Amino acid sequence: MARYSTPVNVLLEDKLEKDVDSADLVPGDVIVVPKRQTTMPCDCILLTGTVIINEAMLTGESIPVIKTSLPIHQNDVYDADGHAKHTLFSGTNVI
Repeated sequence: MARYSTPVNVLLEDKLEKDVDSADLVPGDVIVVPKRQTTMPCDCILLTGTVIINEAMLTGESIPVIKTSLPIHQNDVYDADGHAKHTLFSGTNVI
């Protein structure tokens, strides 16, 4: 996945979307997950909505997993283990 690159839509502050190459993403960018089948180009947190992900290449699970949006709490700090059901991992397939 280190050399995988694809166009992604980044949400800008004024609610507009801009196409950028996934290699140019930086921490803090808000991307729009496509509604079509695609491979995730980076690790990210699902802020709104739900998505079905095939994580077989990472976990060996044979069935897709439903990911839900991260509940927003004022004093929460992101924890990779505790928030795994809200995290979309690089290389997994969005169904």
